[in-house]
Amino acid sequence: MAQKIICSLIMFIAGMSLFPARLNAFDYHGYLLGGGYVVREEFIAEESGVKNNDRALASTRFTLDLTKITSQQYQAFIDVRDSHDFFDKVDSERLELSGRNSLRIRQLYFRDPGHSHRYFWSIGRFLPGSNNVLFNDGAEIGIRLNSSHRIGTFAGYKPRVNDEPVADIGTDLYQAGAFHIYESEGQSWDDGKYIANFLISGPQYPNNSAIITNTWINQSLLHFGPSHRASSYLNVTGQSSPQLEDGRLEWDERFNSKLSARLGVSHLDLRAYRHQQDILEPLVASPYSQGRGLVQYRIDERFRLESTLILGQRSIDNLQKQELTVGGTITRFAAQHAQASAFVGIRKGFISRDFFIATSGNYFADTWMGDLSVRYTRQGRYSGIELNQIVVNSNLGIYLSKQILATAGGEFAADENNRIASGLITIGYRFGTRELTPLRDVAPPNARY
Repeated sequence: MAQKIICSLIMFIAGMSLFPARLNAFDYHGYLLGGGYVVREEFIAEESGVKNNDRALASTRFTLDLTKITSQQYQAFIDVRDSHDFFDKVDSERLELSGRNSLRIRQLYFRDPGHSHRYFWSIGRFLPGSNNVLFNDGAEIGIRLNSSHRIGTFAGYKPRVNDEPVADIGTDLYQAGAFHIYESEGQSWDDGKYIANFLISGPQYPNNSAIITNTWINQSLLHFGPSHRASSYLNVTGQSSPQLEDGRLEWDERFNSKLSARLGVSHLDLRAYRHQQDILEPLVASPYSQGRGLVQYRIDERFRLESTLILGQRSIDNLQKQELTVGGTITRFAAQHAQASAFVGIRKGFISRDFFIATSGNYFADTWMGDLSVRYTRQGRYSGIELNQIVVNSNLGIYLSKQILATAGGEFAADENNRIASGLITIGYRFGTRELTPLRDVAPPNARY
């Protein structure tokens, strides 16, 4: 079904491109991506008898955004993509990659954003309140109370969301909710504030089974001048005994033009843990909580030093982790095209004591960009086994034109027990009546936080 929709939309866009932009009654912008992904795995798994798990997958993504439709400035949007990331993590519990890669409709909606009046509405598959967490197959309606506050309500079916982060069609479980959003741009970027709260009654999917419950979601980003910033994401679920499913709180402090710091606490559910889990970690996934502190010192506009401390604990087995990292980054050297980082660290991990070294580099040119990262870990497991782990990632992008970008990437991870190698090739095409984003030909400036 998704493939037929994509083909129809491609033909539609091709037809529109035959006419001058001034004859179109709307603006449009889109992106078409196609490619292939190959992975080869070799591992020792006596309990399952599996020695290899080689896969080859084709991949496609298509987005189309139509805006300023008629004088009411309606909007139509479609986003079709793969159900899994290209570089999907190896499933430590099953010693195999996740299920087959297939296309899913992530979003497909028609909307009145309310640019010329106070009310707004949407129908289709969308993210209520333009949040980035919750999907809804149905409708929403809301009103702008003033320039900063808007409220709304939504109802429909809740599509089940796969690991990352595409929704399946076909659920028969109903949800309803309401939201309030406060958004203030302020005098400058350093004064902007955003606070969104959602209350939802509907299904959750723990352990592959559905339950009906209540959920509160909070998202916020608050700037208090150029020196202070706070952000949050909270997902609290439950009826009689609410509990935090997933969440993050962070505070950024800039003491002066050179010294800054960040403090944060977070809790990951199973899906989020699998997403960040090290590709060679043998433990089953678990909810995980951690505290993280970062101190950064800018020597000048190009060079900065930083140190990170992490304290974490898994919920399923109470295993703990303490990690300290120190290093630095230099940016805008080699005629401002390059950036490089190097870090060393020690870790008292869940199953071992580790020493690791990590380096990375990026290069931005007029028509191409590339990056390479290498991490070596000397792992001494509490069982007495010693392992040498290496993880290498590389990417190369070449602009064949301002509209066409070709990319190639590779990932290699190995120790004495496992070898995992993967490769990715894609080509993407941008089109539309809007001005395209300029190509980056210099390295990014020295980060403030």
